[in-house]
Amino acid sequence: MTGRDLRHRRRKAEIAGDVVSRRAGISRSRLSAIERGNVALSKDEARRLLTAIEQVSAARKRIHRFATSLGFRELS
Repeated sequence: MTGRDLRHRRRKAEIAGDVVSRRAGISRSRLSAIERGNVALSKDEARRLLTAIEQVSAARKRIHRFATSLGFRELS
């Protein structure tokens, strides 16, 4: 996995870089450098960042289901 692949996944999930970097324990500037391909992405960083994207996406889905169950319409 490359940094550009990671950026694509994060953007597709519509998650801000600062949210992912905080959750993964990586500085925002390091995440930016990784995504631009300026620094190598370690296996540990890739795992932590992918996990962060998955966790935020899952939390968003749970919130959406809960809001829908209360009668709220589509959330943006």
